[in-house]
Amino acid sequence: MTQPKLKTTIAILGCGDVGSTLAYTLILQPICSEVLLVDLKHSLLEAQVRDLSDATYRGGSGVRVRAATHAEAGQADIVVITAGAKQKPGESRLSLLSRNLHILESIFGAMAPMNPHTILLLVANPVDILTYFARKMSGLPESQVLGTGTSLDS
Repeated sequence: MTQPKLKTTIAILGCGDVGSTLAYTLILQPICSEVLLVDLKHSLLEAQVRDLSDATYRGGSGVRVRAATHAEAGQADIVVITAGAKQKPGESRLSLLSRNLHILESIFGAMAPMNPHTILLLVANPVDILTYFARKMSGLPESQVLGTGTSLDS
């Protein structure tokens, strides 16, 4: 069994396409010791945990995968927010803003208080604006809040 390189916990909020792909990648490249998954759709969450746990066992990565609460996620070393409303055909990313801001507010409310040393990564649209608001809502220093994407939004 391969041992993870770092004793680090990474929480992924949102078990959809992006979140589940990220979790699988973290298992294949064992750079952390534990992956916490959080999703409001409990059946999806449990299915992902079972599938990913099976992958860790068969692949021998040594990474622990489990379902977690928002409060537990808020104490992780790294928090990745992939949760967000899906973009409808023909809809601009900016029109997602109000729906995804509402989701972000509920996430930060449920994670409070957060580990002050957490690194926060936003992978939701519109990424630039949501990253700005995530920094304000989290209370984390600017250097610990990142957004990832391309220049599609700005």
